[in-house]
Amino acid sequence: MHWSGKLFAFLTLAAALGGAVLTARLIEVRNSWTRKADTSLKSIADLEPKLAAAKAEADRVQGEINRAADLWGRTWSDVGTQVADPAQGNLAIEIGTNNGVNQGMWLYAFEPTADGSIYRGEFAASTVRENQALVAPTFRVRPNEIQQWQPGRWRWRSQLPAGYTAQERLQQRQMISLDERLADLQMTLQTHDKVLAEAQLQLARREAELLGGEQLSQDSNVAQEFRDGLLAAMAAVEEERNATLLEVDRLRRELREQQRLLDGLQRENQALVGQLPQPATALTSRPEGSRD
Repeated sequence: MHWSGKLFAFLTLAAALGGAVLTARLIEVRNSWTRKADTSLKSIADLEPKLAAAKAEADRVQGEINRAADLWGRTWSDVGTQVADPAQGNLAIEIGTNNGVNQGMWLYAFEPTADGSIYRGEFAASTVRENQALVAPTFRVRPNEIQQWQPGRWRWRSQLPAGYTAQERLQQRQMISLDERLADLQMTLQTHDKVLAEAQLQLARREAELLGGEQLSQDSNVAQEFRDGLLAAMAAVEEERNATLLEVDRLRRELREQQRLLDGLQRENQALVGQLPQPATALTSRPEGSRD
């Protein structure tokens, strides 16, 4: 056989052997991919109910989001807001007709904080321009409430869920009732303080009338009890009475002494009268016959 034939035969044999090896490898790979495909089909079959459940849950959540969005209405975030009238609580906001805000429209304000936001209440658009509006509170502003509103980038909504609105209005009525009760208590306290002050003045006046004090007149023409107090006047009267009693006692003693001296003088006079010579008694008798 020619050498080329031998070479061709060798190459044919080598190709046959290589083809057999490659065919075995191909069958092995095909079987591996078949097993993987079967496993994937089984996994897909197992995941299809879960995927359907997840899709249904996603649709449900999206529906809730849509319903919540409908309940909360339109939202304007990062809106410049500041107090325009501190006396009335009117706010100036940087949205207007170009943003869908109309005259008389009710808006709900949320002031941002470090922890989230604070609901500030319901406002009505009173003056609306293209890019700005003036809104007024539809509720009665509580004392010192406006001082808590900080200018900044607020969030505004076109509506609130009915439950939130009812709860907010109930809280507003409760706060108004508490404010009115507090005002009544403060007024009562002021009345009590006024009555107490007047009572203290009257007490000081009565104490001065009893004990004396700066509240009394210092006019010398006024009676002593109205200048020095009743106790001082009573003490002065008592001293005067005591002095009078002492004087009366002294006069009585002096009177008794004078009476004693007078009685002694009378006795001495009587004794002296008894010592005086008595005058002779002349008895003249005339006969009964000698008559003119």
